[in-house]
Amino acid sequence: MSPVRAHFGVLGFAFALTGCATAADPCATLCDHAETSFSACLADNGETWGTSVGYTSEGDFANWCSTWVWEQEQLSDTGAACPAREAIVDDGTCADWYTAWGDTP
Repeated sequence: MSPVRAHFGVLGFAFALTGCATAADPCATLCDHAETSFSACLADNGETWGTSVGYTSEGDFANWCSTWVWEQEQLSDTGAACPAREAIVDDGTCADWYTAWGDTP
């Protein structure tokens, strides 16, 4: 095979690989960030995990959150829903949190 043909073969393979790349899942980190943020809000309000806050434990919250993410993937545009929630989780106040998620302390 000529060097030119070999070169184009390698380039073609490289372009084929870039076509397989997928965008990052906008919901991939949401639940981890949300759990950390919600835990901080609980502490700010003098509360702990338990039925009075709607989640008996961090694991219960993680199950709820992963179910919410799954629902978003099935029913709506996660490209908008998850980043909007993550912005609140990362940059919002506890009041923003409770408003966005429909939870009240």
